[in-house]
Amino acid sequence: EVHMLTTEAFNALLKTLEEPPPHVYFMFATTELHKIPITILSRCQRYELQRVQSAELAAHLSHLASMENIEVEQGALSLIVREAEGSVRDGLSLLDQVFSYGESPITVDEVVDVLGLVNRDVLNTIVDALLQGNKAQALASLDETFKYGMDISRFMAELLSCFRSLLLVKIGECDQLLDLPEDDLQLIHARAQEYSVESIHQKLNLLMQATEAIRYSLQPKLV
Repeated sequence: EVHMLTTEAFNALLKTLEEPPPHVYFMFATTELHKIPITILSRCQRYELQRVQSAELAAHLSHLASMENIEVEQGALSLIVREAEGSVRDGLSLLDQVFSYGESPITVDEVVDVLGLVNRDVLNTIVDALLQGNKAQALASLDETFKYGMDISRFMAELLSCFRSLLLVKIGECDQLLDLPEDDLQLIHARAQEYSVESIHQKLNLLMQATEAIRYSLQPKLV
């Protein structure tokens, strides 16, 4: 992470970059390009690395698991891939955490416990309850989520992501914007068919307003 260098370190490095030894190549990696001095950037070739697609990352992690003789349920693997958000490094780190926690086969529940995730079944129940206007079910599922000790900001982010995906599917021809496992994509398509664009969009707007209110509230659960 080259942006962690101090100004003095960058200045010392600059001399070497101006007169590099013929046998040496430097490779700098950073996620915060704006912190790199222009004097350094102007002497570098720049490559923007993209996130790895979910299917490709899932195949890679599945291969690693098989080499370690550890079986991982497909649903559990999908959760790890989703949390990695296209980062191979983060995916490997998460996979290692899960491996150290339980024995083969690794289940969805184990991944949820280890990584502190929102249970997907509970999340899907809340999404359906909100779409159907089933207030009692939505509140009961929300209470269940709090019993897991889930951070409410994390929970709201997951909920917003679900409704964003629904809206994109309902708009049509937007699947390329959804980097999701195939089973999740099928579920979203099936759910989106039952509701109008206006209804999904309204729920998404309300959730965005609630997310903003939660950020400044002393009673986030009440919000």
